Amino acid sequence: MHFLGPFALQAQMAALSGRMVLADKQAEAMGVQITLTPGDQKTTTNEKGFFRFDQLPAGQYQLTAILEEYQKLVRTITLRADEMLVIDLELQPEPVFLEGVEITASPFDYRPYLTDVVSREQIERMPARDVGDVLRSQPNVSGIRKGGSNLDPVVRGLKFSQLNVQTNTGQKIEGGCPNRMDPAASHIDINDVTRIEILKGPYALRYGPNFGAVLNLITEKARPYESWQLHAHAIKGWESNPNGTKEHLTLQGGNKKIFFALSGNRHDYGNYKAGNGELVPSSFFKYNFAGEAGCVPAKHH
Repeated sequence: MHFLGPFALQAQMAALSGRMVLADKQAEAMGVQITLTPGDQKTTTNEKGFFRFDQLPAGQYQLTAILEEYQKLVRTITLRADEMLVIDLELQPEPVFLEGVEITASPFDYRPYLTDVVSREQIERMPARDVGDVLRSQPNVSGIRKGGSNLDPVVRGLKFSQLNVQTNTGQKIEGGCPNRMDPAASHIDINDVTRIEILKGPYALRYGPNFGAVLNLITEKARPYESWQLHAHAIKGWESNPNGTKEHLTLQGGNKKIFFALSGNRHDYGNYKAGNGELVPSSFFKYNFAGEAGCVPAKHH
């Protein structure tokens, strides 16, 4: 005799829970993305670093844990029927390898005041008799004539003692004679000047107090040479009105031990003839010499 009737088999399930910590901080790993395959089941750790999977068929699984800035963690786990498996896992920090970084900086000369520079090439192209002639070719600079060859510079309407006229960044020049017949800028021959710096305004405190501007006249300087050398620089000029000539000669030379710079200038000009034929008395003749020498008595001096 046979008896038939319905019956059911209930599969035996397992569960998995665990805790994630950060190995470098020994703190709970919150927000770790955990994937369990096969089945592609996913979850995320809570603020205490815990996670849990329920109703898992018994068998072998691969657990993958991912958190930004930490190494990917992969573990193989075997679950048995009716088992609650509890595991502790650590996430190791992900090393970041940076390539070499090259930082290049270029020096720049920042000044909080306006500076105009007149180069030697500009000076030689001008038919100038003195420093004042060159200066008044620049913006906001004019001059007061003090004779056939001398101009007293005016910068933005400021003049005389309101200006600080210097030579070679430090030696202040004063005007001479009553009523500044010899302006401060006239004591340096224009042919000896290699560069003129015009610092407008009272902001260049490096050169001492002034209200109007600083006029820095840079002249030829003696310098040492690796071996004995001699250099010459000469100028010959002629003008038709006023009829006159000018000459300039500079000699520079020396070696590592002894060196020098010598210069001489000569100006000879006649009276100015106006367009209506009137002769304006403005003739002058002047000459000057300048010299500079240096020596290095011992090494590293």
